[in-house]
Amino acid sequence: MGFATDMTAWAKKTKLTADQAVRTVGIEMYKQLTDAAPVDSGQFRLNWNVSVGSVDTTTKPLSRQELNKYATARRQGTTLSPHGFDPQKAVTGFAGVVAGQTMYISNAMPYALRLAFGWSEQAYGGWVSRAVERVRRGLV
Repeated sequence: MGFATDMTAWAKKTKLTADQAVRTVGIEMYKQLTDAAPVDSGQFRLNWNVSVGSVDTTTKPLSRQELNKYATARRQGTTLSPHGFDPQKAVTGFAGVVAGQTMYISNAMPYALRLAFGWSEQAYGGWVSRAVERVRRGLV
């Protein structure tokens, strides 16, 4: 079965309306992607956006203090793992979506595609498709 078929069956099983199901799956997809995103300075993980109808290409730079904190941790061989999932951002971003509309989960950092295809030592290629597959498996 395809993703849409799995989602329709899941919505019926959970007794959610189509609109509720779309929002719920969108929020879970956002959570999976932000959790799976590789972390170095934290910049990438914290720059995920959610939108409906068009891609949100905004980015938010980390402050000098935040960048220094991550650089220090790296030099010391430790890691800081910012949690990029912002439930309020997801709920607000997908609040008005209805079944049939296009929802976008995007990251406009210039190196996003390279990370998705294995550029980082922290996350090998395919982590995006694995996050999508985890959501899909949760529907069946």
